[in-house]
Amino acid sequence: RFVVANPSRYLYLDDRRPDSGVFRTPPSSARRACEGFDDYKYGLERLSAYMADTGAGRLRQQYGRRDVTLLLGAQDRERGGNLDRSCAADLQGDNRLERGMLFYQYVVAQYPPTGRHQLEVVPGIGHDGRAIFNAAAGRAALFHGPGGAR
Repeated sequence: RFVVANPSRYLYLDDRRPDSGVFRTPPSSARRACEGFDDYKYGLERLSAYMADTGAGRLRQQYGRRDVTLLLGAQDRERGGNLDRSCAADLQGDNRLERGMLFYQYVVAQYPPTGRHQLEVVPGIGHDGRAIFNAAAGRAALFHGPGGAR
């Protein structure tokens, strides 16, 4: 089981990114302006040696079979602090909450519904790891898994 909470960016499994409610490859002008938008840490190009040994195709297959819960603070909307504000990250959304919501939509569109990918938006919490993991949804994700007792 994997529990991800309020990350600054996501590793997309292909070159499509959110754009006006759909996921598509950014136009060539955006790709030129945002070189490396699909490189490792944002996508599956130019992978680290460790990940390259597994390969992009296998990484995509493995992710689809993983039990992943994404925890997002409903108030995690700031653009400051240690938020990745690179061009590649901004293609994923404006802030942590938006990026997480969009990434979850992307994952749900990529993989058939199996109950393995869960999203929990925790009310009243911003970018606060202690608060999100101490919330009922955080404890349930850590100790009970998808569909577990809350």
